[in-house]
Amino acid sequence: MHNSTPRVAALVGAPIFVVLATTGVMLTHHDAAIPAPSPDGPKVTLLSPQQGSVLPLDTVLVHATAQDPDGIATAELRVNGTRVQGELTGSGSTADLDFTWTPDKAQDYTLRVRARDLSGAWGEIEEIQVKFIGRDS
Repeated sequence: MHNSTPRVAALVGAPIFVVLATTGVMLTHHDAAIPAPSPDGPKVTLLSPQQGSVLPLDTVLVHATAQDPDGIATAELRVNGTRVQGELTGSGSTADLDFTWTPDKAQDYTLRVRARDLSGAWGEIEEIQVKFIGRDS
């Protein structure tokens, strides 16, 4: 008779390992270093807010577009270097990207948007600086 315990353990353990490993990568990727952009990656244009905008301390809509002949797979918004929101697009060669974000306090912030195409290439980062002011400013 065959002892199937190792095989059963491998069949049960493998999916659990994949889930745990994926979760670990996703959690550590939150503030992970940004991979180098590829010249073949998507072109992102940040449309709003505008560079140098002075905004009230409230939720802001960050609107951008991305273009790539390979199609747009995903995009992300980083604020002062920290990834705050991602968007899975899985769309065609052009994608509208909308992120909402609420600043913690009145100060200057650097907003960065980038996108990845369906081939896995990240494009150049589109970056702007904005200032949020409180009600008393």
